[in-house]
Amino acid sequence: MSRPRAVARIIELLSRLPGIGEKNATRLAHRLFEWPQEELDDFAKALKELRRTVTKCQVCFNLSETPVCHICSDPARDASTICVVEVPQEVETIERAGVYKGRYHVLWGLLTPSGAKGSSENTMGALAKRIEEGKPKDLILALSLDPEGEATARYIAEMLAGTGVKVTRIGFGLPAAAKIEYADAVTIAHAFESKKEYS
Repeated sequence: MSRPRAVARIIELLSRLPGIGEKNATRLAHRLFEWPQEELDDFAKALKELRRTVTKCQVCFNLSETPVCHICSDPARDASTICVVEVPQEVETIERAGVYKGRYHVLWGLLTPSGAKGSSENTMGALAKRIEEGKPKDLILALSLDPEGEATARYIAEMLAGTGVKVTRIGFGLPAAAKIEYADAVTIAHAFESKKEYS
């Protein structure tokens, strides 16, 4: 197929995004071509600034413009409670629900049911260190109900056995295999209100 090189390159790059196949990437590339040059320049500038101005929080690994994110540095947040999520989008979803006032820990990936460590390996060690040093009272597992989420929840629960930290897991109102980031505020609120101890 003969395509202009710039269009082909954009399609190739967009296809690398999760959930975006060549068909969707082609559609998006053609839509981008229809944008005014000023909007394309703004888009290009935002992409360039993404890695220059955004980093991972040194404490919880959420996305931040500062070394420590606004949630971790907020003295009004309950430091005795940590909510563990897979990706930053889930922090945003929970925050929109307005039902949780503690801190977070972003894993950036889940473990596999076979026990193999995925992209969450680095932040899992940081979570263990946070718990050892900060001695929180409660750890809430806001992880998906699929096999990877279950394997990760079980690993964390076993890791914390005997530490005195109460481990709970949200779940009510969330269908099996649901991703937290796609849930609405009411569902998230019910999930937190009905969390139960994980064992």
